[in-house]
Amino acid sequence: MDRICKRCGLPVKKYYNEYDVFEGMHWICFHFEFEHGSYDPDEPCDDPSCPWNAENREIMLERSHDLKVVSTDRKSWMCIDFIEKEAIYYPSICFNIQIKKNGLLILGRKVWFEKDKLDLFIKDLNNLYMIGKGHSSLESMSSNELNLSVETIDKAGHIGLFYKTEYSRKVYNKELKNSIHDYFEIEFSNIYSIIKYLMKFSYNILK
Repeated sequence: MDRICKRCGLPVKKYYNEYDVFEGMHWICFHFEFEHGSYDPDEPCDDPSCPWNAENREIMLERSHDLKVVSTDRKSWMCIDFIEKEAIYYPSICFNIQIKKNGLLILGRKVWFEKDKLDLFIKDLNNLYMIGKGHSSLESMSSNELNLSVETIDKAGHIGLFYKTEYSRKVYNKELKNSIHDYFEIEFSNIYSIIKYLMKFSYNILK
C-alpha cells in the first residue's frame, strides 16, 4: 500500500518505513514543514541537517549511484557502483566504492571482492536484519585495501557502518603507509538496501 505524503501529495518511497516518524511526510517535506522556520525554502536554515546546507546539498545534487548509504546525520555516505565480474577463473566482483566522512573523501577506488566472501557477508547481513543485532564484515581480495563491517553499536540497536583502508604516499622519496579506521551511523532500513543490491550481482555471477 502506498504511503502518501500529507504535504506534497506524492508517494513516500525512500523513507517508507519512517513514514510515521516524519508525521506522514517525506523527510524533506517534514523538514520544511516543522524545522525550517521562517527561512526562505530556497536558503539554508540554522538546522545542521537542512538539505540546503553545503554538505547536505552536495549529497542531494551529486550524480546518481547504484547504491548510496547515507549516515543518519546526512553528512557522510558510501556509494557503490558495479564495474565488472569474473565468473570463470576466480568468481569475484568489482565495485567502485566511494566513502566520504563529513564531506572529506576517505576512499574512491575500484575494489574486488571474492564471491564466497560476498555471499557470507550477505548471509550475515540478513541475520542482522532479521534479528535486529549482530555483525557482518567483508574484506577485499587485496589485503588491507578495504574492510567493511555493518554492526550494532549499542543496546538500543543503532547500526554502524565501519570501514578500514590502507593507502601509501611518498614523502621525500620514501613510501609511507597510512590507515583509516572509522565509522558512521546509518538507518536500520539501509541493511535491506545493501542486501538487495549485492544479491543482484553475487547470485547471478554465472549468468
